[in-house]
Amino acid sequence: KHQLPPTTKRLSPHGNTYCCALYNYLSTSMQPAMHRFWLHSGLRNSTVASHVLPFVPRVQKRTIFSGLGRLGILGGNAVPEAKPKPTVVRRNGKKWVDEYAWLVDTESRAVKKHIKAENKYYARWFKPLRSFHQGIHREILGFHRHLNQAKEIPVVYKGFVYESHKNETGHVVFTRQSVNDSSLKQSPVLNMKAVEQEFGSLVSSIDYKISPDGKKGGILVDFEGHEVFTLLIFSIPEEDDNGEKATFLCTLEDVGTFEFCQDGNGIVYTTMDELRRPHQAHYLPIASHSSELRSNSIELQEPQPEPQLLLTDSDPRYFMAISKTKDDQYIVVNLNSKRYSEAHVVRQDLVGSVNPTMLLPRGHCFYYVEHANDSFYILNNDKENNFRLSSVPVSNPGPENWTSLVDASYERKIEDGEIFHEYFTLFCRDTKGLPNVCWLSLDNPSHLKEMQLPQNLKVCTLEGKPCLDFESKKVTFQTTSPIQPKTIWECSFEDNGSLAQIPEYSLDTPSHFRTEEFDCYRAQVTSHDGVSVPLTLVHKKNAPRDGSRPCLLYGYGAYGVNVDIGYTVRTAVLLNRGWTIAFAHTRGGGELGYKWHAAGRLSERSNATHDFLACAEFLVSEGYASSQGIVVNSASAGGLMVGDALNKRPDLFGAAILRVPFLDLLSTMTDPSLPLTAHEQDEWGDANDPRALERMARLCPYQQLKPREYPPMLITASMHDDRVPLWGPLKYAAKLRTCSQQDVIVRVDDGGHFTRSTHDIADEIAFMYHALNLQKFSQ
Repeated sequence: KHQLPPTTKRLSPHGNTYCCALYNYLSTSMQPAMHRFWLHSGLRNSTVASHVLPFVPRVQKRTIFSGLGRLGILGGNAVPEAKPKPTVVRRNGKKWVDEYAWLVDTESRAVKKHIKAENKYYARWFKPLRSFHQGIHREILGFHRHLNQAKEIPVVYKGFVYESHKNETGHVVFTRQSVNDSSLKQSPVLNMKAVEQEFGSLVSSIDYKISPDGKKGGILVDFEGHEVFTLLIFSIPEEDDNGEKATFLCTLEDVGTFEFCQDGNGIVYTTMDELRRPHQAHYLPIASHSSELRSNSIELQEPQPEPQLLLTDSDPRYFMAISKTKDDQYIVVNLNSKRYSEAHVVRQDLVGSVNPTMLLPRGHCFYYVEHANDSFYILNNDKENNFRLSSVPVSNPGPENWTSLVDASYERKIEDGEIFHEYFTLFCRDTKGLPNVCWLSLDNPSHLKEMQLPQNLKVCTLEGKPCLDFESKKVTFQTTSPIQPKTIWECSFEDNGSLAQIPEYSLDTPSHFRTEEFDCYRAQVTSHDGVSVPLTLVHKKNAPRDGSRPCLLYGYGAYGVNVDIGYTVRTAVLLNRGWTIAFAHTRGGGELGYKWHAAGRLSERSNATHDFLACAEFLVSEGYASSQGIVVNSASAGGLMVGDALNKRPDLFGAAILRVPFLDLLSTMTDPSLPLTAHEQDEWGDANDPRALERMARLCPYQQLKPREYPPMLITASMHDDRVPLWGPLKYAAKLRTCSQQDVIVRVDDGGHFTRSTHDIADEIAFMYHALNLQKFSQ
């Protein structure tokens, strides 16, 4: 019905004239009739992708898709508009203008309306991709079902073997049996159906623990999905009970961590301050008799003893956590900042009678305490080095008496440890960031032995599995890689560290994913200053290095955290479809030890971005992908590094996926009312320092957004996120839309920091395919 300009009537040999003229016409003469023409001409959605866009040069493909999305044609509705309202912000002696500061008030009517519009636009934008999403989701569920077949390793504790499983109704059931019982009969400990019957539906549960006397249990439950946990203490039923009813002895709201005392008749737990920082440790006696609870309530009808305050801490940089030594002899109150720690210990039989004793005041090092044979064993990074293992007599535990058993070394990064009555196991990494396992006898600590891992485990994630049996002479750990689900290993100390796989609790790859078809290896990339940066690469064997394959590049680079290169559903789906997966182990992370982390934080923070960009450039120069074929992905604090990289080199990436990303560094670190501002100063800097403040402004992805051609982005945020405020991603997306013509899709979840479903993963993959305009790798 609408007369088109003459230049759009003929299709040139390459389709360029038609498509470019049509896009330009839509951009400049957007009339209702043109909407109708496009939607009814047979050119929308998949038809556009298969018949028009394959003939268009690379740069023009993105422009056309972006234009259609922003105009509301492809997704069916217009982009949500957050109108700029310039606000002058004055903090810490610095002044700046923030056009979207009004989005910080997430309880206001205007912001709630904007969030609703973002989610509506998200749903409508993905509607044309629904068929592709459904196919991807079926693949995801296939892998997911396979991973759910994995059995958890039983835990031996105080004469019982504890296990868990899901019953026919889908509820988790915790069970146990005596180590001396050969009948294989499982007795119930707790059926989570009983929790739901008593208190209502729940979202998740963590920290399931048993008292040393074996008569009580405790579990932290999140009823809302907001990472606010309620502690339930229950009595363990008789063996002939089916476990569907539980006797709850005590409930406590807003608990961080907890431990049972030695006799099982008391607990030590932490509570939160107004900023949701665990700051106090309490002792509470627990009655052995049952207390009736009102239905769907966590209030006790009978009065309980008042909790006794053991320790309180007012420094907002430190978070408090409760642990106990593996031999059940000591309760440990840990105070941890991003850089230092402080531990207070008290004998189990004296809890509530004497105050905990501090081993070493904060400000010296990180340290973690265990106990065996009248000595404390302490992992510590004294002198800001990699960790070492020290011991000290309980009778004289001052730091001047700490004896080094395993020295700190740049050849070996100690990441974790597991103590036993006669042995100590160390989980380490070598100079290339690859895992290994060492152990020593406590009777002869000078002789450190290393377990010989199979060659195919060199590039993997390795972690120790919980072992509560203090007398055990075996250690159990798990390995996983991008091409291999979890494998459980057992090492025998008595057999000189011999290693054996435990097939019953390991998981093979599913039949539709063949490990032998893929390569997984570590490359080294030279960064801007000559430093060599590890890059893990995974792809099909004999894949061409001609830049034709799409690549997903993941990075994090913060807090000294290692990038997880374990087996995931998303990685498996993409590898099966011919993608290359790359993991950048940049400075700021922890793969190469303490100094690797230090070289990417505070004044050295920009190194993380340079390393990440060097990895992307390596992928292009070595033919793993083209610059327009790389999807960059990160989450949480990794958003700072990736957001900075996108500001510096947006041309290096074809698309970006940022999950609950930390993007507004300046606004966050200058707001002391936020839960993590003080705690994060050792990582990003103290905003009271003018030089640190200027540095944060330069590195802040939100502040440094400028008009340029950014790649399409998918950004998520969560309504109840204590780590990354909801307004950060909202402000970034709003400002980004004024700087770039590319698609910016935002999803706001009604959950916490880790909210993510299988449908969300399918959306991410569908977005990647759409953003890169992929067809060859769609099956």
